Amino acid sequence: MDVEKIMKSLGKKRPIFYSESDFQFAPASEIKSLYESHDIRLEVPFGFEPKGRIDILVRDKTIVYPIELNYLKKAFQFTADGEKFAIAEGVHDIDMYDCMGDIARYNMN
Repeated sequence: MDVEKIMKSLGKKRPIFYSESDFQFAPASEIKSLYESHDIRLEVPFGFEPKGRIDILVRDKTIVYPIELNYLKKAFQFTADGEKFAIAEGVHDIDMYDCMGDIARYNMN
């Protein structure tokens, strides 16, 4: 599975995302369109962690690809193909802490 190919293809269709859920769904859909035989699942539990979920899990016949995404935001207004986007400012310190927490959680298991 070629992640760079997936993101370049997606970038031509979707330059911006409304929310973290939108940001999860769009790449998952793009993966499915490029790799039809792969099984795609969203928000898959990771071990027995109550909060541990993999954003996108991709399986082909022999390999499992866990994909963790983080949706960091900066206040922004944008129109693309007639769609209007108004993104609210994120909380940078807390968002970065959450990203690091994801990395630590998956590296410890």
